[in-house]
Amino acid sequence: MTRFATRQDVGTIVRMREDASHWLVDKLGVRQWERPWPDEETQFLRIREAVDEGATWIFSRHGRIAATVTAYERDKGGFWEPSLKELGLEDMSALYIHRLIVARDFHGLGVGREVLRWAARRARRLRLRALRIDVWGDNPGLRAYYEARRFTTLGRIPERVQRDQHIYPYPSDVLMQFQLPHRRLNKP
Repeated sequence: MTRFATRQDVGTIVRMREDASHWLVDKLGVRQWERPWPDEETQFLRIREAVDEGATWIFSRHGRIAATVTAYERDKGGFWEPSLKELGLEDMSALYIHRLIVARDFHGLGVGREVLRWAARRARRLRLRALRIDVWGDNPGLRAYYEARRFTTLGRIPERVQRDQHIYPYPSDVLMQFQLPHRRLNKP
């Protein structure tokens, strides 16, 4: 089952992020999300704002929360368009994915792939041309995960753009994209 997240889910989403952070450090030695960015309060407010805007979704299996994702129909962070321009790449309409988190009990069961397929279907219904995600630059395993699902790396958010957007240093600085086919939906 897929549903919009509510204010009652915010604490669960924060805990899922914390659990994912501990798992990344313990199992992979990856320090992604070790500290809330830019700080705990701001991160909490961003999560709550995304829920209030109807941009955060909850995915359940067997009556339990299995995953969450935030998906915007616009560049909420404001860094994609100037980054692509500086990198000399074309901009296009896209669904922007943030905070795709799979609950630890559901790790390795294809839930992340299921969320990406849902996002691709949603983007197609909205007549968008791509899925986009900014990925933690120091997590090659995460980049490989998305590359295995046919996302391509477009580049990194240029430092100048990060400074202009007041997000320097932004840890999720690798820009990745899955371009949706024109005729039929291929699964990422």
